[in-house]
Amino acid sequence: MVKRDMATLDRIIAKEWIGVVDGQVTTRAAVVADVKSRASKESFSYETLKVHVYGDTAVATGITVTKGTFKGKNTTRRYAWTGTWVKSGGPRRVPDLFQRRSTQ
Repeated sequence: MVKRDMATLDRIIAKEWIGVVDGQVTTRAAVVADVKSRASKESFSYETLKVHVYGDTAVATGITVTKGTFKGKNTTRRYAWTGTWVKSGGPRRVPDLFQRRSTQ
């Protein structure tokens, strides 16, 4: 995310990806466009990260903190999220994500 590594995003985000971000359903195309156009992110870190593996599926939950600039202003955002990774004939890919900006 900090480096906007689009090749990595393309590799790990499944083509059928769908997400819920701050209560809004979003698509893979919208997320990729957002990452391409966003102002800089100076840091991206995990406050917590827990992963549970069930065969070819992994479910992760965590809290992520991003710092950067958006529309000329410094921002710090904290997100609580749950994601699912599925391995199907190649590397694990993310078919879905639920994320909500934390108020804390």
